[in-house]
Amino acid sequence: MVHETKANRVINLGPTSPTVPWSNPTYQLIDRWTVVLLVAAVSWRLIRFALKMPMWGDEAMLDLNMMDRTLGGMLRPLGFGQVAPPLFLLGEWLMQHNLGNSEYVLRLLPLLAGIASCFIFWRWSRLLLSPLGTLVAVGFFALGYYPVRHCVEVKPYAFDELAALALYFLGTAWILQPQRTGYLWAAAVITPLLLGFSYPSVFVAGGLCAAVAVELLKNRRWANFVAGALLAVATVGGFLLVLKLAGAGQYQRTGATMRVYWHHSFPPANPLHFLIWLIRIHTGNLFAYPVGGKRGGSTVTFLVFLVGLAVFIRYRRKLLVLLSAPFALTFIAALLRRYPYGGSARVAQHLAPVICLLAGAGIAWLVEKFLLLESQHRLAAYIAGGLLLAVAVIGALRDVLHPYKTPADEKARSIVVHVLQQAKTAGGLVVLQPMNTVPVNFQLYLRWYGRHIIWNGAGTTNWVSGTGKRRVVLNFDGHFSPSRLLARVAPDGSWQLAGRKTWHVQIGPIQYGPTFCQVIDLRRR
Repeated sequence: MVHETKANRVINLGPTSPTVPWSNPTYQLIDRWTVVLLVAAVSWRLIRFALKMPMWGDEAMLDLNMMDRTLGGMLRPLGFGQVAPPLFLLGEWLMQHNLGNSEYVLRLLPLLAGIASCFIFWRWSRLLLSPLGTLVAVGFFALGYYPVRHCVEVKPYAFDELAALALYFLGTAWILQPQRTGYLWAAAVITPLLLGFSYPSVFVAGGLCAAVAVELLKNRRWANFVAGALLAVATVGGFLLVLKLAGAGQYQRTGATMRVYWHHSFPPANPLHFLIWLIRIHTGNLFAYPVGGKRGGSTVTFLVFLVGLAVFIRYRRKLLVLLSAPFALTFIAALLRRYPYGGSARVAQHLAPVICLLAGAGIAWLVEKFLLLESQHRLAAYIAGGLLLAVAVIGALRDVLHPYKTPADEKARSIVVHVLQQAKTAGGLVVLQPMNTVPVNFQLYLRWYGRHIIWNGAGTTNWVSGTGKRRVVLNFDGHFSPSRLLARVAPDGSWQLAGRKTWHVQIGPIQYGPTFCQVIDLRRR
């Protein structure tokens, strides 16, 4: 067995460092396990993408904005209370208006961002951790439920991961090799672009600026100073530009509502309540990697994260500002009621890489602490790799068996498909309500799949004229009965009810009750 210090086995000094024997057979075995996990991560994402899961509420609302607006119009405040960064919106708009309406088209960009994030994370963790730590960290991140889910959604969360990782990687590479100023120049160039794709990446960019400032106090090389100053200008200027283009208008329209919606993610003023809140947040969805949940469901991940943090405080102190400042800046934003801290994993994807990295470091340290033999390290790698691979297999199997976010999303899509099939033989479909009042899940698929739809059929009787002998009607108002419809559109009795079918679909929160949906089949007498 190659003899090395415990610190060097847990905290990597770089793949080329002689203190980390990557030629060691045990380390090569662990490295191969990591590649297997990466393959599993990409495969799971592709399976989820191929399943063509129905669009859920937020996805539908964002896409309806894109359907109804010009490219420039996407920079105005969005409808349905939606918030998204400008370059993400423009990219999705171009995809839809050039390639058509499809779950595949709209989810392709997030998918590519999510896959790229896995490989950047792998490269980043290899800079900082031992092979075992890298194995665990990559498994936690790449096979975590939320990173997998969010890269197959028409939402910008996958770009939050990608933007954050690009900045974490460049910042780490420069801090480890401050003489290579190119890393700082690269960060300065891409930061405005990243901010255009991801709002919370500003917290990571701010953390990088803080880390650079601290390092410049120690190493006052002129080239680094110029690059660091440009990075600060790019961060501030890029963020102000993003606010000017879209962010300020979106916040003005949605800020009050979002402060109510996210109130549980803002720190309370009462000291005792604050302590309880702090524990709840850090053992909840914020730390749900690779799995976890609310009410303490992520306690184990949080504890090993703390172990990893202690390891970095001892052996990698110069990286602490880069890794911790995004948490601090997000927390300050929560204090100001401007951005939620935790509460939901989706709004904290910019913090997920650090959580998984330090959790990997913590587990690697525990293994090194209590398992002294190389054979035990191999066994630990087999166990960790096997468990993480099981997460991927079970997750992919669950997606295949239940290919939807909620059953109601799939129900809404299947109802629309069923109704439109019926309407083909009737020459089209009549929807009794105005288009913009139809529930968004139904509205989206009706507009995607429907070719001949008459909207607001309750407000006109023109659709009963003509030579056709059948009309298929879709109704979303439980108080508007078929008899009332017939009395309005055919008071002479020229049309009769041939059949009807009713669904109650619980799309939103249960306190709002289910959505009423009824298809009515009318025949001419």
